[in-house]
Amino acid sequence: MTGILNVLMGCSPPFIPITHDYTTAQTGVETIPFGATTMVVEEWGSGGSGGTGTGTGCGAVNGSGGGASGYSRSSFNVSANRGQTMNFTVAAAPTLGSGGNASSVSSATFSMATMTANGGAAGGTPSAVGGAGGAASGGNQANTTGAPGQNGHTNASPGSGLGGSPVSGVGGATAGAGGTAGTGASNTGRTTGFVGRVRFSYT
Repeated sequence: MTGILNVLMGCSPPFIPITHDYTTAQTGVETIPFGATTMVVEEWGSGGSGGTGTGTGCGAVNGSGGGASGYSRSSFNVSANRGQTMNFTVAAAPTLGSGGNASSVSSATFSMATMTANGGAAGGTPSAVGGAGGAASGGNQANTTGAPGQNGHTNASPGSGLGGSPVSGVGGATAGAGGTAGTGASNTGRTTGFVGRVRFSYT
């Protein structure tokens, strides 16, 4: 009823906050919705793959975990920019043995600094140092380097070779997390890094 009264009185209806959350690998164009006054842009790259293990039994050695991606965040006043556009890329997960890929958001008709969240590095071969976390740039509120993967250990030590954790508290449990290393020659439990993410929140 309120919306009808607003129209009859020539008033604009109140803007309902909306979030456009992209969680699969893709490229696209984002349009700022009419009625929005503030836009928050967040992005994560993809995590690095876990490393390979070797050996068997008591001689089993874990690889090291892949690094988590970087995280970038910006906030903008978009009261005068409704209908303008940005280009974005959501990073694909890497293949086994490879580092993660970058996510990005850049200017199309909306003018902004390019935001980039790089992927984490791949974990190393047996008992190596964990993959480094990816860096981030271009955010006007945050540019956070991802957590490194855990080092590999001998004898399949509990917890060894885990991938780096995503930025705490944002993006869900897996956005940009590093892959887990393989244990022993069978490489049990080895995974790739997790896919990236790009999120636009409007109020």
